[in-house]
Amino acid sequence: MRLRPVRTSLFTILAGVLALCACSDDATVGPPPPHVQEPSVWSEITDLVPSTTMYSLWAESENNIIAVGRGGQIWQWNGAQWTQLPNSDSHDLFAIDGNASGGVMAVGDRGTVLRRINGTFVKSPPVVYSDLHDVWPSSTGEFFIVGDDGIIMKAAATSASDQAVAIGTPLLSIWGAGDTDIFAVGVDGVILHYDGGAWANMTSPTTALLAAIDGTSATDVYAVGGNGTIIHYDGANWTPIESHTSNLLQTCCTACGPAIAGANGNVVQWRNGSFHSEEIAGAAWLYAMTHAGDDTWVVGAHAVLRHDGVAWSSEARGLIPAIRAMTSSPSIGLVTAGDNGSVMLGEPSKWQAEDAGALQRLNTIWTSPAGDIFAAGTNRIYRRTAGGWVMENSEIIEYYDIGGNSDVIFAVGKNGAIRKRESTGWRVVLSDNGYGGALDLHAISMADDEGYIVGGGKILYYEIHTPQQDGTWTVRYSRDSYNFQDIMVTQTPAYKAIAVGTNGLSLGRGRNDTWEVMQVPVSATLYSLALGPDGDVYAAGAGGTLLHLVDDAWTLIAAPTTRPFFSVCTEGNALFLCGGDDLSGGFLFRYGTPSH
Repeated sequence: MRLRPVRTSLFTILAGVLALCACSDDATVGPPPPHVQEPSVWSEITDLVPSTTMYSLWAESENNIIAVGRGGQIWQWNGAQWTQLPNSDSHDLFAIDGNASGGVMAVGDRGTVLRRINGTFVKSPPVVYSDLHDVWPSSTGEFFIVGDDGIIMKAAATSASDQAVAIGTPLLSIWGAGDTDIFAVGVDGVILHYDGGAWANMTSPTTALLAAIDGTSATDVYAVGGNGTIIHYDGANWTPIESHTSNLLQTCCTACGPAIAGANGNVVQWRNGSFHSEEIAGAAWLYAMTHAGDDTWVVGAHAVLRHDGVAWSSEARGLIPAIRAMTSSPSIGLVTAGDNGSVMLGEPSKWQAEDAGALQRLNTIWTSPAGDIFAAGTNRIYRRTAGGWVMENSEIIEYYDIGGNSDVIFAVGKNGAIRKRESTGWRVVLSDNGYGGALDLHAISMADDEGYIVGGGKILYYEIHTPQQDGTWTVRYSRDSYNFQDIMVTQTPAYKAIAVGTNGLSLGRGRNDTWEVMQVPVSATLYSLALGPDGDVYAAGAGGTLLHLVDDAWTLIAAPTTRPFFSVCTEGNALFLCGGDDLSGGFLFRYGTPSH
């Protein structure tokens, strides 16, 4: 079973790189040459981390391993490299297994069942519409499948003669010692046993979620799950075993030692009579593990890892996730966020990936004045801590932006959502000021003594009362035909704040506190504003648009792409611009003086 993660892992914080240079003592010393400002140039950052998210893998042989995962991806290892196999169906695939006769079956989202027919994976008409989490091949050529709603299916390897029953309790994993000795596990510690005639409940020593089961015989079976749970069956009783971890464990491979893996890159291995826990640096959620030849393989979120008996190495593949937001952190450097809950940290060091939760899309990432990093998106607000990403809010809201100052932090989103952070919680901000409860709020920008939120055709202004009282958000500008996407407090000679939006929309708040339309040389939607390394204002948007505010007038900078820039951010002496989509993947460009 491959659970969608609910929180993510801690990764090693990337160190900066210092360049040292020395001069000869006897060198002739003269006046320094006049400084010549090098012109800004474009370069694309290409060492980004692919979005490979695999939920399961099966080894037919040492040189033939098949992995399946998010979006219906199917990858095959031939002993030298990974190659993506064709699959016209985009449903997530959660499990794959095969038998000695060559039958192979993959199952997944919404009752998806794929059979390998003449080397090609073919989808069968769904029998159920519940998520199917695991599959196990019997010696008769049939496959047993389990899933949500307690679905238990029996399916032939080559024909779509599937049959299903539902027991009500979600089942997440299945394994058998033989056709008359099959085990299934699921939520609340449920364990079922099949004797060839009927399924029956077994006495379980835990109420924790059991996510995976595997064994070597009917008297040597392991089940693993929530809070580091490991239980062992000796043919008579299930007994808990100390795992030395509290992480969610999601896969068990008895042929690997045994070995177990799960959240936060956690691998638990049997050595010298007990389990020992460790975390793989650079790994996030690990979903499945198998042994092939002399190697152990583990797959997960943005991870295909191989252990050759000495060390782990990465075999990650796939598109770069669309990058939707960036922030600059004093301790880390540039941090990006985007689809599939992906976070990348890097420039000017090597890029590294993290997952900030549940494989949900992240629309924004922000560094507070105190140095804390927050990310938000689909139904989630996260904060990055020394122990990894911690979920602080899980309301069913599409959050679009986070911002604040030294005193207050707000998150804004769909249908007028405004949430204020208090301690580690996020309180609903009620307003009767007429900003429109159904209005999507796209962006927030705050200075020490004021703040703005934009959404649709409205600009909200934050009025500070006293340190003991909440400030109030009130509408300061409204025009229904406009659609604002971002806003930023500025200190240009002419404008206190600038807002941008669709069709080249740009408004500036003048020194007389009135909002006036600014002339823009393009009609592309503008998504993001930032202060450049030179202290000037820049705007980025659709069609590879980059604008520079010079003498309070927008000028266009030619860019090497026509793909949309979703966000622009300054790090060091350059601007970074990101974007992407599901078809072409994500991308990141640097614009600035050359880095030497």
